Amino acid sequence: MWTADPDASPALVVTGASRRIGARALLADVSLRVPPAGALAIMGPNGAGKSSLLRAVVGRLRLDAGRVEVAGQPVATARRVGRLGVVPQETALLDHLTVTENLALAARLAGVPARDVAARVHDGLAWAGLEARAQAYVPTLSGGMRRRVHIVASTLHRPTLLALDEPTVGLDTESRDRVRALLRALRDRGVALILATHDAEEAAAVCDDVAVLAAGRVLAHGAMAAVVEAAAPSARELRISLEGTIGATAERLLRDAGCVHEAEGDWVTTALSSLSAVGALEAALAPLGVRVVDAAMTAPGLHGTVARLVAAAAVERPL
Repeated sequence: MWTADPDASPALVVTGASRRIGARALLADVSLRVPPAGALAIMGPNGAGKSSLLRAVVGRLRLDAGRVEVAGQPVATARRVGRLGVVPQETALLDHLTVTENLALAARLAGVPARDVAARVHDGLAWAGLEARAQAYVPTLSGGMRRRVHIVASTLHRPTLLALDEPTVGLDTESRDRVRALLRALRDRGVALILATHDAEEAAAVCDDVAVLAAGRVLAHGAMAAVVEAAAPSARELRISLEGTIGATAERLLRDAGCVHEAEGDWVTTALSSLSAVGALEAALAPLGVRVVDAAMTAPGLHGTVARLVAAAAVERPL
């Protein structure tokens, strides 16, 4: 696997990006940056503008105003000279080709010289732990394997910046961990990342910085710890660990109580301000076969911070 060339330019600079469709603002004066070999998580509720921002970053959304630069170049130029890689949420692999054939095709389409294709595909398979599946056809792969193949395919041309949309959505725990390990390995080799995610655990595992969006606006942008601290320096949040199957009714009760799913069995809320508030929720969940096994008041994490910022923005300026 290669190491990216050092570059003094930021991997990504978005300045004043705006786009409207009728009365709706997809993006409203969005400005942010990703430093060389940096990693930025884009977070926010559904409809916040995360996917629109990624589409603008990769040159697939025309802006009404503003600009996007990748490694100091306009995004169209950066794509043409191979400075940008893209991993969409849905993998675009061809079922009738083997893994090796898919990767070779991706390499040629990305402009890798023909003499280098075989070596880069071989190295990519080894790096992603996929050598044993080199001659397998796509339908025989697990979801996690497909995602790893797509990450390899998107980096064979050795980009400066890799843009990813929900890179581990729908994957099991082991597959998520392997994908996140690959993304960290890319950073170690100097590749910058920008990824849209709903998962605070994923953001913290891969990224240093976060941008919180709502209604196409950036509510906060910076180092993850600084954003959390600035949002509510004295706030506390309630973390609840549950045991049992969370069905639709139980999930609705939790959502109504302001709880957000953070990790398997764990929910977090800033709407309940004390441990005494857990009693009523526990009593409502018990008949549904869900048991509260632990509850604790803690300093706010990223999930709670995103929820707090979005709620505050909705009060100040309805979204």
